[in-house]
Amino acid sequence: KMATPSLLHTFLPQVSLLLLALASSFVVVGGSEFDPDPITTQLQPFVDGWFMRVTDQRQNVSFATIFASFKPRDQDSFNNSFSTLLLSTPDVPMRIDQTILPQSKVTYTRRSSNVPGKISSFRISSQIMDKSEDMSYFDVNDSTASLSYVFPATIGVRIEVNMTNRVPWNSELPNSDGPEGLVIPFLPFHLPLRYYVHSLASEARYRIQDIKSSLILHEGNGYAHMEKNWGRVFVYYIYI
Repeated sequence: KMATPSLLHTFLPQVSLLLLALASSFVVVGGSEFDPDPITTQLQPFVDGWFMRVTDQRQNVSFATIFASFKPRDQDSFNNSFSTLLLSTPDVPMRIDQTILPQSKVTYTRRSSNVPGKISSFRISSQIMDKSEDMSYFDVNDSTASLSYVFPATIGVRIEVNMTNRVPWNSELPNSDGPEGLVIPFLPFHLPLRYYVHSLASEARYRIQDIKSSLILHEGNGYAHMEKNWGRVFVYYIYI
């Protein structure tokens, strides 16, 4: 009597080929998903950006900062960056400030390991104003992060934040798992937008200072959400 092949034996070759295709389509580019991404070599636009929001419920102060660099289609390097501030205070519900910079005024310093799952460690520096002492930066080192950015276009403030005690999306896989799960990075096709949550609620100490008068407008404690978005598009307008 001839044995009937099981489903496993029937589809094993196809499953093996699929797994091989997934593995070959995945390229290890660094440790943490929060780190700056290498510029894609494909002939399509590419955006690498970071979003951070601090909420102080006690004083009814909330603000978000966005920093991103943009590579146009058919070019192999970034040509400009932008920084955005969304600020809500008890006296003014919402204000928006945005500055566009030539890429020559932006510096990425990556300090992390290329081993997947390692901690995130990098610094982004921006020369937004002419004076060297007005250098803006976003510095990340695993569970801690600091930000000092000037927004001179319409609001005219400097935002300073120190963040500690990061709360990852998944405490068991703090530097690799996020809202996308562990499958999407292995897909053979590329999504137009990827995103990764670095911290759900870091403890944050912040200060908002007027640029011209140096007056401290607001300062206090809150919680910070940090995430990274990268791909062919960057839908920052959803945070407004």
